[in-house]
Amino acid sequence: MRNTIILSSFFAASATLGLAQEPACYALETPSETHGVNTLTLSDDGEVNYTLIGSPYVTYEFSCAFFDDNTVAYCSVDCDGGALTLIRFPETVLADFSHLRVESARIESIATQIGAMEADGEVISGLFQLTPAAATVCKAAANQRQPLLLEPGDLYPAVERLERYLFEGGYFNDVADWYYTEETAQAVRAFQAEYGDPVTGLADWALLQKIGIYASYSFGGC
Repeated sequence: MRNTIILSSFFAASATLGLAQEPACYALETPSETHGVNTLTLSDDGEVNYTLIGSPYVTYEFSCAFFDDNTVAYCSVDCDGGALTLIRFPETVLADFSHLRVESARIESIATQIGAMEADGEVISGLFQLTPAAATVCKAAANQRQPLLLEPGDLYPAVERLERYLFEGGYFNDVADWYYTEETAQAVRAFQAEYGDPVTGLADWALLQKIGIYASYSFGGC
């Protein structure tokens, strides 16, 4: 309710405010102890990156961009995976996270960040005020993003999470571990075929997010 009241006030104010030239980067000035967020950045092309307090080397990522001169952007995840609403003002951007599930993450060290990668997808909620920052701040955050395309033969901590999701859906019958085997690929193909995705047997962050959401519903539908 509090967030709704705050957002309503800002919506009303935005009607009278003119937009200046858009900064290349917005960032959270100080960590949010309330929501456990250490850093949060938004680039001018819609890259959202954040880290959590206690896990500075694990960068979660999402994408949400303003279209043209719109002052509001709404980006949701299918199957009630949450949403992010961005509201742009001349000197600030409000980022309203509503139970947004984010699977994407980068680890700085497999040896020291195993726990973070073995955890289920993060869910973030909260209202954050972002202020203009140097472009280098967003660039540094973007450099922490780690593309993912898993295929047979790969060894990576996120494979264990993927196989656990596949096991919960009845697609995978082996012990979950870090190895992306041909059996893993077969399970991924079965999931892709059933849910209308291109049947490749490969897994990226988008597939990990999608199957993670379905797993949260015990594969019983959204």
